Amino acid sequence: MLALFEMATLEMWPDVMYLLGDTVAPGVAPSRGASSAMVVYAILWIVIAYLLLMQIFVGVTLETFNEIRDEHDGYSVLTEKQQAYAKVLANALTLRVCFSV
Repeated sequence: MLALFEMATLEMWPDVMYLLGDTVAPGVAPSRGASSAMVVYAILWIVIAYLLLMQIFVGVTLETFNEIRDEHDGYSVLTEKQQAYAKVLANALTLRVCFSV
């Protein structure tokens, strides 16, 4: 499981893939390139684990961040001074639009 997690995070995955490619039957010494099926398995695992599962994790994280931000009118990540400045700036832009019409 640790090797699969390491490959899913793309941390030193070529080393693990080469070790998988050298595997043979139990009791037999490993030989270089003995199992091309394991190399295909490693590549498929990277595609499935990294491209799908990691992207889902990032998507859920961003969605949660957006929900929290929307609950507080977009000001939840700002300090009180920054919130006050943002509100003054929004009001100034609103006034500018009103007077330009």
